[in-house]
Amino acid sequence: MIKDVPENMRDTFTTIGLLTVGWAAAEYALDFIIRYAHEFYEGKQIAPVPPLSFKGKPPYLRKTFANHPELAPHLPKLNELLEEASQIAEQRHWCIHGMVDLRAGPKIPISKIIHGKEHRQDRREFTVHQIEMLHARAMTLTLNLFFFGVQTVGIMPKDEANKLVREFLRKHRASLPEGELFS
Repeated sequence: MIKDVPENMRDTFTTIGLLTVGWAAAEYALDFIIRYAHEFYEGKQIAPVPPLSFKGKPPYLRKTFANHPELAPHLPKLNELLEEASQIAEQRHWCIHGMVDLRAGPKIPISKIIHGKEHRQDRREFTVHQIEMLHARAMTLTLNLFFFGVQTVGIMPKDEANKLVREFLRKHRASLPEGELFS
């Protein structure tokens, strides 16, 4: 199947695939934070069922954190993470749900139907490098959400999180920081 994709489009499709995987990891981490906030930090008072679509997740988390005394001090960092998530999600939406022009050159035109009162078609251009950078941002967001989730709502016991992160860093030959990563 890959051999059937024109060679000049392989990088485009590969980077869109990587972006998809990177975003899925970030949203998975976000969903863990939502799950723990919902179950253990009175999120059920905000909504009986946590939101499924990304669009509903930032408002739900902001309300849950703002209304819980242990979580409220973490609201500025949460807002920073959610702003980054929203920016990535908006661009990812184009790359995933838009139609890629297969005649593309270095800039990749992606068209999308915009639903609403004014049913219209819109178009944006991306480069492979821009999509690669979105993937990198999504992966960075995943790690930041993981750290945030461990520190704030306990998505994983801190000793297990320390072991997991150290194993990850060792596997990727990154320098290992001294001491505990989670206190």
